[in-house]
Amino acid sequence: MKAVFISPVASDALIFRRIDSLADLGVKPVVLYFQRDYYKGRESTHETQKLGELAHSSVFGRITTYLRAWSAIRKHVQSSDIVYAFSSDLTLLALLARAFSGSRPKLVCEVQDIHSLLVGSGPLAWAFRQLDNFIVNQSDLLVVTSEEYISGYYAQHLDIGKLNHFVQENKVDGRLLDRTDVQSKAPNSPLVIGYFGLLRCKTSWSFLMRFIERSAGDVHLYVRGKVLGIDSFEQDVAASEWIEYGGEYVSPDDLPEMYAVIDLSWVAHAHGLANSQWARSNRFYEAMYFGVPMIAQEGTVDSRFVSEAMVGTVIDMHQYDVSENALKQISLKSCEAWRANIGQVANTVYELTDDHERLLAKIIS
Repeated sequence: MKAVFISPVASDALIFRRIDSLADLGVKPVVLYFQRDYYKGRESTHETQKLGELAHSSVFGRITTYLRAWSAIRKHVQSSDIVYAFSSDLTLLALLARAFSGSRPKLVCEVQDIHSLLVGSGPLAWAFRQLDNFIVNQSDLLVVTSEEYISGYYAQHLDIGKLNHFVQENKVDGRLLDRTDVQSKAPNSPLVIGYFGLLRCKTSWSFLMRFIERSAGDVHLYVRGKVLGIDSFEQDVAASEWIEYGGEYVSPDDLPEMYAVIDLSWVAHAHGLANSQWARSNRFYEAMYFGVPMIAQEGTVDSRFVSEAMVGTVIDMHQYDVSENALKQISLKSCEAWRANIGQVANTVYELTDDHERLLAKIIS
């Protein structure tokens, strides 16, 4: 069974996890991708083809690049049993390619993020929602990373009732990772907060800079990942003796050593508010897998779980004084108790089991 996967990036741990997992089940993948400024991930072991270059957050700037790529996509669609596109706009390309290909492979649209424009107001937002409605209804299967995307976006903003969909959360693939033992620390050791991933939330960075400086060495910050749009980042890191930036990383290879040296994982963010209200962050799944308590932003899906399962603390970055006071109450003993609570959570919450077997069955049904 041949499948062509259309990806917006050359290397993304979550996208290639999906492709690799389906390949393990007998799917023969061809990966068509666009190049963009993104963090480095594992290189694909499958047949690949670059389609062009994309810029971050440039919706209209993508159109020319997409038009140039259409012919290559159509060629692969003609000979495939499955076309799997990672985003609505790439699904539209796939739909057009399928319409002029003379064949009709199964078309899967996976949505991991909802663009802020789609939940906005005004005629432009309305027009894009109508287009999104068309794309979803023409697809054979919609894959979302959270059930709340269905109830929160597709039902409320697109007014779509029943959808043929499958929920595939961005859980950790434990087959690719080793858990590391928690390192023992002296009672008076500083707490270490880890901030990992695609680092583009200016609200988080501003809050952390203020908190770390006011903590005067009682709390350290360990940062790893790709920095986007935080102009003061290098200057801020250089100016603080309590902040360490370890550079970019390859996921999942580098995750065990990163999570082994922190006490708390920063999963709070204010970037992409619609997404945070509907879907858990990638950092949530990683922190749970490695048994690291979390600091989450109030009002997010992450924060609801963190509060209910007592696996960390919840703050509101927009109320600094109250949040700072809450963070100052955290001790190594607090972290130990939260770690114990994480140990009581079923691994199916954060780790893949038979997810991709069920996904493939849904695709071909």
